Amino acid sequence: MIEKIAILMKNGLSHWVSNEIGDRLQDILQKQASHTFIKIKELGITINTAEIAGVYTQSQYDDLMKIKQGMWQCQYKKWHTKRETCNCAKENAKIEREKEERRREQEYEKNLTDEQKEKISKKFQELREEIKRLGLNKRV
Repeated sequence: MIEKIAILMKNGLSHWVSNEIGDRLQDILQKQASHTFIKIKELGITINTAEIAGVYTQSQYDDLMKIKQGMWQCQYKKWHTKRETCNCAKENAKIEREKEERRREQEYEKNLTDEQKEKISKKFQELREEIKRLGLNKRV
């Protein structure tokens, strides 16, 4: 995918150009002392540099639009809606606990002998049969 550069105008319009054009435009903007008109052949337009609000990459532009919509980004790099409370710390802690629990289970299972595994398997089978016998496996 070819990365495009957004030229954001003060009136809110955005023009998308190639990286090469975007880089050249940024050089011109940084070196100029006063505004000038620039013809962008790629788009077939002429723009006044005084009307340019900024030049952004796709990801920078996307982030800017999210901010304009009232969204905000937490320390975990997740975007949230305007008045949404961030629960990412709790969610991440839960995910980490679950990962640690799975790691411990795998470590435990790795250390079981074949005899212990067989014993556990038989016990589970007995429990399944007891649940079936009591009729607890029927769906409501």
